[in-house]
Amino acid sequence: MSNIDLIKETIATVDTSFSKKIDFVAALGTIKETIAADVLKYSPIDQRITHFIVFKSATGVREISFYCDNLDFSLQEIEANFGDAKIGYNFRENYSQFTFALKSEFIDSLFFIRDNKYDISDRKKITETTPRGDSKKSSDLTFNAFCLKFREQKIT
Repeated sequence: MSNIDLIKETIATVDTSFSKKIDFVAALGTIKETIAADVLKYSPIDQRITHFIVFKSATGVREISFYCDNLDFSLQEIEANFGDAKIGYNFRENYSQFTFALKSEFIDSLFFIRDNKYDISDRKKITETTPRGDSKKSSDLTFNAFCLKFREQKIT
């Protein structure tokens, strides 16, 4: 079983719950603590996930970040399953975001975040650059968390 299966299963759980009008967050876990007004930490049902954070808005859930301390998701494997990443860099916060559009009625995108700036000239040549200008080359990246961004939900 691949680590990517966890991402696929999580997406399927959300899509199925949404379509059946079931509370999809409750299908993923139970609330552990409130971090801020619209930010909640959950204990997952799936033991491969360490915990997850739910970011809410007035219209519903905006994003969920899933942390998996004992799993790594390879960029090559992610792209093999979800297509090429759209990569954006946030200069102010010094992180790169790797975003994948999903064909889901409820989930807008899957994304991964990693500190520093990443340039990918060809899918096997990755250059990481720190704010001090130090750079390092690699052939792949791994992530130990994944995030889902949701389409705006209609309140009924």
